[in-house]
Amino acid sequence: MRRKIAQTTTPVLITRCRLTLVKYAADEAKATQLSLNRAQEVNFILERLKMLDSFPDHSNQKNCKEHLIQLMPVFADMIVTSDAQIKESLRLIFHEISRALQLP
Repeated sequence: MRRKIAQTTTPVLITRCRLTLVKYAADEAKATQLSLNRAQEVNFILERLKMLDSFPDHSNQKNCKEHLIQLMPVFADMIVTSDAQIKESLRLIFHEISRALQLP
């Protein structure tokens, strides 16, 4: 039952996170300084996404960090952020993706 709930809700959660991260990246590209609250919110999302283990919902989803792999294009767009905490969270996420893909 718990797995079924996770399989149903995780895609919705990931989509909401993706939208917030994409909007942050686009807004930061336009603006010179975004609010501290906004950066803290984005950093919180990044930290929680890194900690999340999702259940594979179909046969081609091979590991519990698949959501991070799916979000890689968004993470790549965010690398140019001026916020040091977000950069560090992104660095840790890329290491987590590397482990998930079993890269050296």
